[in-house]
Amino acid sequence: LGNFPEAFELESKATELDPTSVRFNESLTRIFFFSGDYNKAIIQAEELLEFDERIFTSYLFVALSYAQLGFFDLAIKNVEKAAETRKSPETLLNKAYIYGLSGDYVMAKKLLQEAFQMYASQFDYADVALVYMVLKDFEKALDALEKAFEENSTNLILLKVDVRFDKLRGERRFKELLRKVKLK
Repeated sequence: LGNFPEAFELESKATELDPTSVRFNESLTRIFFFSGDYNKAIIQAEELLEFDERIFTSYLFVALSYAQLGFFDLAIKNVEKAAETRKSPETLLNKAYIYGLSGDYVMAKKLLQEAFQMYASQFDYADVALVYMVLKDFEKALDALEKAFEENSTNLILLKVDVRFDKLRGERRFKELLRKVKLK
């Protein structure tokens, strides 16, 4: 985990063998995103959307990449397209994350409440933690990550490399969570 050059090399070979594979192209998008190469993530995801404009994760990673780059209008436009493509707790929570990152805390809180009301506990608490991160409520973010661990969230494998959690890296509870997930 975190060996992005090797991951890129392997996934690129797979994509060469099957250029129309949604799975391989999505994986490349994720590698670019989590390695911090947001421009390449956008290009990769947009190429996939040219192939099939119904691919929810492509809109989502375009939106998240634009948000990380500070282009919030483009981020919001793309997360709205993701929401049109698939209504899900993941979409709603990522929408809340992007609005919060843009500084619109009122909308982020509203969307977080909406997610809690609409989906009860049918979501990944790692996504909830990201919303609390942008709302600067780090204790609730840590609580949500611990709940994600209790619920065996697969998203926790990204904790070590996901820059969106950087503000928690010095926290004892975060370090303990990394240890429990066996990432440290």
